[in-house]
Amino acid sequence: MKFTFAHIKDEILSPGNIFWKKNSGADILISKKGDVLNHQLIQKLFGADCDLFIVDGIDFDLHDVMFSLYVKYSEELFMRDKIKFRDELIENLRLEFVEQPKTQFEFNQLAWKFFSKFTNEDKKIFIEKDSSLFKRHLNVASSYTFCAFLLGYYEPAFLSNLFTMTLKNLMALGDSIHVMSLKEKIEYLRMQDSFNTEDFKNVIDLGSDDQISKTMICERYDGSGIKHINSREMSDLEIILVALNRSYGFDETEHTNILNEIVSGEIKCVDRILKMLQRVLVKRTEVSVASI
Repeated sequence: MKFTFAHIKDEILSPGNIFWKKNSGADILISKKGDVLNHQLIQKLFGADCDLFIVDGIDFDLHDVMFSLYVKYSEELFMRDKIKFRDELIENLRLEFVEQPKTQFEFNQLAWKFFSKFTNEDKKIFIEKDSSLFKRHLNVASSYTFCAFLLGYYEPAFLSNLFTMTLKNLMALGDSIHVMSLKEKIEYLRMQDSFNTEDFKNVIDLGSDDQISKTMICERYDGSGIKHINSREMSDLEIILVALNRSYGFDETEHTNILNEIVSGEIKCVDRILKMLQRVLVKRTEVSVASI
């Protein structure tokens, strides 16, 4: 599939396998799907009129249509019209990510397009820390923000801030320790159904109490976490963040996408909140991407 530099200029990860077709006819892979994009090289090749194409790429047309809907939703002043665009967005999310379903990677790319306000310097810092750590945290931030949207958090500025701060707070964990040790600690913590005193020895060097608390990575519904709050004392968003931190590790093959897993009941979440999300996602409206 042909593409332009405009399609990828704001992306941090390659949206597909990007090839350069040389004059000899040979196809040279210059960026593997999911790897960090070399914007400078790709822009240079486009500038030299080289023939670039993507294999197994995300659906750019779908993303453009849905982003256009989100822009209309964001700019609409009247709530009744805002809700109309919101319903159209949710219906298309259901069609593409529940009934298809597309991958979590494509879901993350869509979330990045909708909500990211990160600078190029921010992106560089994230990737330099560790790409698999970034992908894991991006899974959480993307899923968290769209879940907030599904639950009726309407304000675009709030959603962008939620996405930004969730990813920043997660990426700030463990700055004082080796990244492999950090990933081992995260993986250990997420596998625990409940915490005890010994478990908290794993979080001493993750960051300050405030940093750790913001991520909800060390909380459980039974109240055994660091803040000692149970599910009845947590907000809806805190409940979701606990569930997502438990769900996502570093094995990308474990998941389809968060919306599919919500509908199928695979995510370990408080039943009340899970049912609220499921009700929104199974509600059908008379709209499809083709009709927009």
